Amino acid sequence: MEFFYHIKATQKSGKPDAVYWGTFKTEARANLALDVALEDAGIETGRGKDYLKPIRTDMPVVDDLPEEGVVCFEFCKRYTLADDQRTWKVIPGAATQGETTPSPVVTSDADLPAAPVTSTDTAVADNTSLLENRTPAVRFAVHLLGDKYLSEISQEQQIVANELAIDLGHAYFRNLLQAKNDVADIGDLSLHAEWKLVQAIKDVFPQDKEHEPALLAAFMSGWINADDRNQLVEDWKSGKLPARDKAPKPLYEHGLQISEHDTGGAHYPVCKMPFRKQLLAQLTVDELRHHITRSENAELHALEMDTDNGYVQDLLLAAENFAEVKAFDTKDLWRYTNAIRKVFSMDKRHELGLLLQFTKAWVATPYIDRGILTREWAAGNRINHVQRTDAGTNADGGYVTDRGEGAYHTLDTLDSEIACALLPMDFNYREIPGGIARRAKEIIEKKEEPWKSWSKILRNQPGILAVNRTAIFNLVRIAPENIHLTPAAHLEFVNQTMTAEFNAATELMPLPVPTVELEVPAAQSGSGGKTDRNPNYKPDFDGLDTEIALATLSADFNIYDIPSDVFRQAKAIVAANDSPFKEWSEALRATPGILDYSRAAIFALIRSAHPEYYKQPGRLVGYIHANLTETDHENPTVEVLAAARHTPEVSWEKEINEKIEAEKAALASQPQVENLGGGMFSIEGLMNENQPEKDDRSPVTEETTSDVQMEETNPAEGEAGNPVPPGESADAVDPQTDAVAETVCTGCGGCPDCGAVAGDATYAAMESGLKEELEELGHDTSNTKTMFTHLMVDLETMGKKPGAPIVSIGAVFFAPSSGKTGAEFYQVINLESSMSFGARPDASTILWWLKQSPEARSAIVVDDTVGLVEALEQFLDFIAENAANGSRTVQLWGNGSSFDCSLLEAAFELADTPFPIPHWNYRDVRTVVELGKAVGLNSRYEIPFEGDQHNALADARHQVKYVSAIWQRLTQN
Repeated sequence: MEFFYHIKATQKSGKPDAVYWGTFKTEARANLALDVALEDAGIETGRGKDYLKPIRTDMPVVDDLPEEGVVCFEFCKRYTLADDQRTWKVIPGAATQGETTPSPVVTSDADLPAAPVTSTDTAVADNTSLLENRTPAVRFAVHLLGDKYLSEISQEQQIVANELAIDLGHAYFRNLLQAKNDVADIGDLSLHAEWKLVQAIKDVFPQDKEHEPALLAAFMSGWINADDRNQLVEDWKSGKLPARDKAPKPLYEHGLQISEHDTGGAHYPVCKMPFRKQLLAQLTVDELRHHITRSENAELHALEMDTDNGYVQDLLLAAENFAEVKAFDTKDLWRYTNAIRKVFSMDKRHELGLLLQFTKAWVATPYIDRGILTREWAAGNRINHVQRTDAGTNADGGYVTDRGEGAYHTLDTLDSEIACALLPMDFNYREIPGGIARRAKEIIEKKEEPWKSWSKILRNQPGILAVNRTAIFNLVRIAPENIHLTPAAHLEFVNQTMTAEFNAATELMPLPVPTVELEVPAAQSGSGGKTDRNPNYKPDFDGLDTEIALATLSADFNIYDIPSDVFRQAKAIVAANDSPFKEWSEALRATPGILDYSRAAIFALIRSAHPEYYKQPGRLVGYIHANLTETDHENPTVEVLAAARHTPEVSWEKEINEKIEAEKAALASQPQVENLGGGMFSIEGLMNENQPEKDDRSPVTEETTSDVQMEETNPAEGEAGNPVPPGESADAVDPQTDAVAETVCTGCGGCPDCGAVAGDATYAAMESGLKEELEELGHDTSNTKTMFTHLMVDLETMGKKPGAPIVSIGAVFFAPSSGKTGAEFYQVINLESSMSFGARPDASTILWWLKQSPEARSAIVVDDTVGLVEALEQFLDFIAENAANGSRTVQLWGNGSSFDCSLLEAAFELADTPFPIPHWNYRDVRTVVELGKAVGLNSRYEIPFEGDQHNALADARHQVKYVSAIWQRLTQN
């Protein structure tokens, strides 16, 4: 193998360039010999030396090659490297016309001996073109017309070769081209090897005779694969191998090896054919093609050779320019050609540059996004890559908007536009000034609000990058003030406002004109009316802060006569400005008319709130607006005072006087025995006493367990350890029974959980008429219902981890000790609503759903679905209305320790809604099932399943059955 090196001198040294060449088996041997030759010549290479490191070039084929194995300085005076730094060309004027023109030799075919050939072309080197860049037909025509190897041809030579290539009457050349197309490996030959092959063909097959293409193809295939090609030529010329008059049976047809027994119906695999035919085989069909027949192969051959078909020729050229396309298998080639047909109609002529641009983008695009890329190109949107939002949807990047045709718009530039739109200054939004841009960059780096909320919502909007900049500015600037504090309302505003017409706006909308009231802060804070405070009290925000700090304290006291130590604690809280005082102060200060509300209302509002509300500004504001509804600010109601935990001081003197008066009244009302004297007494007072119409001791008014529906004890579970006293039911013995009578609190609706808020006084007021109400109901139990503590829940989701979209919820209240069931809940949730809050589906779960029954799949795609927030609120109402002892005492059962309960809690978190059930009340169905197996009970599969499997409510009912059965077995002793 020949190795030719160029040793370039540095410009500073002023020394001439040199060359060195030799024949070696490996490149390592060549480098070793080069080092020895350079040392013998006294040449040092590298940094700081007179010569640079030698570089390997193509082997020039010229008559005046320097001596092998010697460093030569004369060669570079006649020849110089071309722009590709690999091939050599003659220096004009340095060599005579009789000298040779240099030509490159491909090193991969170095085993072919170089043939020194003298060029007959007298054209100037600048008017020639490289032969290797011509078509195969032109190259073979040049090889056939000349007996000398040429790497460059003049314009006159090219014209002659083109005439021969299109000459249909030249039978010898036509048969030669057809034979070339039938040889699969001929495309791997170098230009020099092609010339050698044509010379061998001319030597074996005279040009004055016509030869069969099959015979030519057999010789060409044998020559390419032969170890000794000269011997092969001699064998063909001597007749040892099939001679000209003994043609072998045709085994090839248009490059396809034909079976001996093929009568036209055989099919041949496409994957074994040359790349061009593989590509055209997929281009000409609408479905994936794996095999073709002889007739189809002939059609593909004609299509490949049709130089007038610009569509096919441009496609072949574009595809062959990308190694990724040539490496595609049959399936990917069909996808590529299918995309080409969708984007570029076969009935029209298209620019080659567009084909190259689309192919480059299609190859670089991930498989999952190639459909979007094809759709965008077919619509005329020539994007280079598919941009996605933070939620994974298509962001429609690349559309031409009012930003200009050449604008590069991404999610990061969208953040900058949002930050600029939030600034109150007036500026040209189409050409943002530098100061505005720097301030916007600072907002983004610090993640300031409300930019953070706007960015989170807009970056998840599908197609957001196709929205005009004008629409983004309009959206941000017309939004209600502080809407970002309520994420649900913020998202709803964005979804309702961003219509197609709104997104295409090119003119800024007028900003809302501020009202007079908004300009006067005093009018917002309150009018200074009468309240429950001291008449001399002047309302201001400092006094409001003190009341907020007092309300955040856990101690109970008289809110109208604050103890001095408590007051000092409040002042310290105000000075420290810590949470939760800080959040409450900011929210209440922003509430219109806050200084007009009574002190009791402020205390009741803060002390009735959930202890975690202050951590969520949006929910805190919503809570204030929903519960600050006082109308009589001067006279707070008893309920408000109780919620404020107001503890007025009771006078001991007044308390004693009232007790004495009550004893006197009781004594006067008792029947008297009159003293008649002489030891005689009258009992008429006792005899004439009116008896009460109702005797509490009568059996008519005696309270029994039949007045209130109770859960009965299952006899199968065994007798209780202690006997039940007469007159009481078995359920009354256990204070922790799973079912109790429904007693609805008329004050807050959720007793006894509201005890800390309403206080004992409120309970006394609420329960004062309970006995009378029961007496009026008598034995009528139509208005009662059984309430439970245990709640079985089952979720159908599109994922297995917290944060997955929930598509349906099923829940059943039950008592595991008896197996009785209560209220049920079932709701299908809109999948798009769940994903709009950031829920991400799981591909494996989607595939799992596709394998389920039609009934199970149809249950989650019904028409009457609701949004995620609405479904969760209905579920909260269901728990509050049916839980025996309040939502926080519910025992929540789920099928798996980390599935139903955890996914449900994560959904509440995504919807920014508090989850009332604490995590320590989660119960695992699978654990109970394993305990049942330990005692020999496998109720899960022994109990028949009723309904459709993977229906949330049907699954929950079934789980109630086998959990109750296992519970009763485990607790029977």
